[in-house]
Amino acid sequence: MTTTYFSPTVKVPVIQPTHVSEGSYKKIGNVDAYCVGRSNNKKAVIVSHDMMGFNPRSEQLCDIIASQGFHVIMPYFFNDEPYTIERIKREGNFERFLWLSQAAPQEYVNKVIDIIITYLRSEGYREFGFFGASWGGKCAVFASHNSAFTAAVLVHVPWLNANDFKDTQCPVAILSSGDLRDLTPIVQALKSTKPFARKIVHKRFPEARYGWVGALSNYSNPMIAELNTETMRIAVTFFRENIGVRNY
Repeated sequence: MTTTYFSPTVKVPVIQPTHVSEGSYKKIGNVDAYCVGRSNNKKAVIVSHDMMGFNPRSEQLCDIIASQGFHVIMPYFFNDEPYTIERIKREGNFERFLWLSQAAPQEYVNKVIDIIITYLRSEGYREFGFFGASWGGKCAVFASHNSAFTAAVLVHVPWLNANDFKDTQCPVAILSSGDLRDLTPIVQALKSTKPFARKIVHKRFPEARYGWVGALSNYSNPMIAELNTETMRIAVTFFRENIGVRNY
């Protein structure tokens, strides 16, 4: 990653249509995981893949976060094989939700998170953030309920309601696309009940469409690549400002 995207706050590697992943896969307990980067300040970010499971695009996102001085782990969150493009083409939302309820119920996702947190603590890591897009963004909501996390970033999550954040214990960054419903009412409700209201970030990308980040994204499209780069700039800036900070 030699090309960087410059901004007033932070520069991050630019999303590339082809990318050689910098990390490696290992077993953590009984969980397969993509691991990349080291952190001198012992801060780590857990990343959730989307419904498509492990993929090179998500690995590139992990590598970008790791380039900012974080240790990054993307564990496998399903107790089944990942969803496929063929199923996306032929099945609707009902079938997808049914599959998710069986392959990755909240209790199972939380169990995987606990396994990774336990491992990271055994390696000396003490402060944690979480990043997820699409279904992975729902995992970020689950993580925000866990007091181990001090920052969570969720991108283009189509199924959110105010009640999802009732137990949120850390600042969140909510990034959404123009074709999804406006989440401003949910964000306002969240800000009205949390001591970290001023740290909550909400940005809507009007030109973006659902899925612009993740397995099905087209990084060969310059506009989509630029949107992804900006998304990651916001994410790593948010992590820098919030991971390990608890004085709200």
